[in-house]
Amino acid sequence: AAGPAGSAGVQVGDLLLRLDDKTVKDAAALRSELQSRPPGTPVELQVERNKKKLKIQATLAAVSRPLKIGEDKAFIGLTMGE
Repeated sequence: AAGPAGSAGVQVGDLLLRLDDKTVKDAAALRSELQSRPPGTPVELQVERNKKKLKIQATLAAVSRPLKIGEDKAFIGLTMGE
């Protein structure tokens, strides 16, 4: 993973399970939750990697470019497909 998530330790192939205390249901729910928080907000990500659950601390960064409908969305360095 790139960006703040990669810097925090998120790796390609990690499965995002929870954002802070909330279960991640789908990309739209994750997007909504992240967009409700300002850049600089610390978050705890719970991911599954190689069948093990890990907690990772990250800090939200601002989206650097406008997103177009239908593109993959990038947030905290994670790319979410729908």
